[in-house]
Amino acid sequence: MRLLFALVLLGIVPYTAPAAERMEGGDRQAAGRPGKFAGIQDDPVLQALGALEDARLRDEIADSAHAYYSSRFADAHARIAGIMAKYPESAIGDVLYDFLLLMDGASLGFSGKYTSAVDVLNRLQARIEGGNPDFGPDNLAGVMALKIAFLEAGSETASAVDEMDTLIARFGGHDQPAVRWHVESAMQRKALLLERSGNREQAL
Repeated sequence: MRLLFALVLLGIVPYTAPAAERMEGGDRQAAGRPGKFAGIQDDPVLQALGALEDARLRDEIADSAHAYYSSRFADAHARIAGIMAKYPESAIGDVLYDFLLLMDGASLGFSGKYTSAVDVLNRLQARIEGGNPDFGPDNLAGVMALKIAFLEAGSETASAVDEMDTLIARFGGHDQPAVRWHVESAMQRKALLLERSGNREQAL
């Protein structure tokens, strides 16, 4: 997967497992201070962070990522909100702005603010669908899967099923393993929800 989305989505999907528990040691280091980003040349997020001329903004984004990967989700949301209130998108850059949106949506969801989380992820999805070349179908499917998780956690079952149907219809024929994994997970979750609601034949 492209971008540090890979790290975030692997940490928070499937279905609201705390990100910090699923991170490898190298990933934890990558989410630390800017001085620890050296040597990771292939990730556009880390490249964009290292290229920021504003050292204070760089530190604030790094601190937000550190709070997120430490499972301090309310703190991460507060830090991200502070960044977005102080800096225009032009100062942050497209790549880092979308990274912050993803972390913010996840942080809100893990804090139990499911409606707000879905709203943020909808904004991110719209940006991805706008044709950003840094994003692939794996990124979009991952964001949709995260929305499903928070809709389900917030007892928005009908909306969750609608989102599952959209994901399955959109990516059901995709051959990329990461995308197929999200499709298969959505199918499994839908079958479980149908069975629990008494629609056993439809679930089968």
